[in-house]
Amino acid sequence: DKSETEEVRQLYQLLARPEGRHTRFAQFNLGASYAEGVGVAQNDAQAMRWYRLSGTARAQFNIGLRYMDGTGVSRDEAEAMRWYFLAAEQGDADAQFSI
Repeated sequence: DKSETEEVRQLYQLLARPEGRHTRFAQFNLGASYAEGVGVAQNDAQAMRWYRLSGTARAQFNIGLRYMDGTGVSRDEAEAMRWYFLAAEQGDADAQFSI
């Protein structure tokens, strides 16, 4: 979809700017775009890369989910729990529920 591709292009432009308050959220959105294949080809490695760079609670929760389910990574419950704890410490309710 052209509008999805335009949104991804805008996210990359946002990331090209000096560090700002929206950078972490742009990184998260790129991770989500790659995870779901929205505006870009679905790519688990790129999803993980952008989620890790983001560092938001939601990104950490999504990394935990990927480890719990084995999506794009080897299934690892201990690693999933580590990421859930990181997200929970930042207040992510789903992560708090998951632990």
